[in-house]
Formats: sequence, C-alpha cells, structure tokens
Amino acid sequence: AIWESASESVTWTLPDQDGLRTVYAKFKMLDGNESQGIATDNITLDRIAVIEELTADDDGSILSGGNVIHFSMTTNETGGVALINLAGLNDFELFDNGTSGDMIANDGVYELDFTIPPEMEFENGITGGTFTDAAGNQAPDFVLDHTITVRNAPEAVKLFLNGAFEGRIELAWTQSAASDFASYRIYRSNTLVVTENSHFVAKLNAVSQVTITDTLVVPSETYYYVVIVMDNTGLKSFSNTLSVTTPDNEPPEDVTVAFEKTDSTSYKLTWTQNKDIDFESYRIYRSTSSNVTDDPTNLLNIVNSQLTTSYSGDDEGNVYYYRIYVYDRYGLTGSGSNIVPAP
Repeated sequence: AIWESASESVTWTLPDQDGLRTVYAKFKMLDGNESQGIATDNITLDRIAVIEELTADDDGSILSGGNVIHFSMTTNETGGVALINLAGLNDFELFDNGTSGDMIANDGVYELDFTIPPEMEFENGITGGTFTDAAGNQAPDFVLDHTITVRNAPEAVKLFLNGAFEGRIELAWTQSAASDFASYRIYRSNTLVVTENSHFVAKLNAVSQVTITDTLVVPSETYYYVVIVMDNTGLKSFSNTLSVTTPDNEPPEDVTVAFEKTDSTSYKLTWTQNKDIDFESYRIYRSTSSNVTDDPTNLLNIVNSQLTTSYSGDDEGNVYYYRIYVYDRYGLTGSGSNIVPAP
C-alpha cells in the first residue's frame, strides 16, 4: 500500500465481483512513529442470489397424508429466506439453522422435513422454490425436476347391524364423504380376520346405497363383515369388523287349508300364505286315511313359490284327505296344516 495523507474518510471502488473484501490500515505520525498493529474491517459485495439446487426425497412415489418429504435448497448463502410452494398451496419456509430437518446450520443449504397434512390431496403438483438473500437480492425461481402426487385413502365408514335372522343378515353403514368415491365392497368371513380374499358379498357403486341384506347365511352361525370404501384412484379403507350371530332355526309357520269340490272329480285347495324369510316350499300330501302325514308316499305336489296359495287337482271320484306342510330351506317343517276335507 502507498502512504496517503490522512483524511476523515477514504472511498474505494470495489472490483466487479461479488464476495468478501477486507480493508487494512496503519497510521503514521509526522515524526515517523507508526501505529501498533493493523486496523481492519470487512465488507461483502452481494448483488445476486442464486438457487443452485432444489431436491425432494419422495423418489416419485405416491404420497399420503402423514408422510414426510425432505426438501433441500442449495444457495451457498447464509442468512436468507428460502421458501417452497407445493402444488400451488401456501409457501413453506426452509431452514438453515440446524432445526426442522436442516442437517448443518449456516451452510447455505436450507432444508425442511415437511409432514403432509391429512386433508391435502393433489395430482402431479409442481414444486417451486424462491430465495431472498440477506442483502435482499431475489434469486430466479427454481422448479423441482419432478412433480409430486398426494393421494389419501377415503375415510372409513362405520358398519353396524340392522338385524339378524335365521336366514338373513341386514347390514348398514355410514355414507362415504369421499369426493372421488368409486364403490363399497362388502366381505364376509367365518373368522375374525376379514380380508379381500374372504367371501365376497357384494359391490355397490352408488354412494347413497348404504344397506344390504345377505341371504346366503345359515342359522346358529357367527359371521364377520367389513365394508371397504374404494376411490377412483384405487385407494381404499376398511370399516370396523362387525360380528353377527344368526339365531337358531325355528320351524316354519303352518298354513290353514280350505277344500272346495269344483265338480264330480275335480277339487281346489287354497291356503293362507306363509311369510317366513327362509321359506322353501309348500308340500301337499294326501291319503285315503284321515291321518295324513308327510310320509314321502303321501306326497302329491310341491309348490316352490311362496306367493302361490292354491292348487287344483282330480280325485277321480275318490275320497282323499289333504294336508300341507311348509318346509324351510334348511329342511325344517312345522307340524302341518289342518286336514281337509273333514270326514
């Protein structure tokens, strides 16, 4: 350095290059004595900010609420403000202070462990980064090199019992609120663990259809049910597991029969309708004896329609006695109807 006449201030023009500069100074009196040591001061020229790299560790996989994404922005400047904008949502700040997922404090790398909120969902969201350095310089926006997708499984429904009978179980559940609802799928098992490999009961595509009757059950048996809600992206949620035990089988209700002679050899039987849910058939028996039983040799006809309550036949002028037994689908029958015609 060249000695210069003392003045209250000295001005320099810094080189056209950002970075740290240091001023060194000594002082000399008129008698030639110099100051002890060297006085120094620093100045940093900072005219630009740059985002060198923006990364996320999602690996391109589909994420869900509760998952954590680690974002990292490399700037090589400390003391700035780094933000990311995820799929057009609010900006989130990254840190360079050794907290919130930042590995090393004050290294110019701003980081964040971001926990995805449970309600957040988007497809192929673009993530952008912004950075403002300590001098107020704004870096050009930087876009992550891949999109991020967040999908959440639909909320599980609550399954409950509407009724359990000998041959049917009636189920109901709360309606799904999923905007991308696809279907309900109902499964049944004879063990406590119900999976998609268990017995498939039904698939319902209407979101408002929240009841079903399972008629492929037997009395005195315990069944376990779940309802799976599916959305349009293939995500699903399982309801609670519902345990249902069907009651013991009871004999079907007997009917009352009336006999009408329509001509010399023809007749007509009519009877009251059986209303049992596990109805299988009306079986008409006749015998020349007034004690008509359900012996197979007495079987005249089988009526499988529960709504059919009449039968016409020909007795060829013989006197027969008639009786109807109601059978359920488990092979159980009652004590039989009244016997007609009266002797």
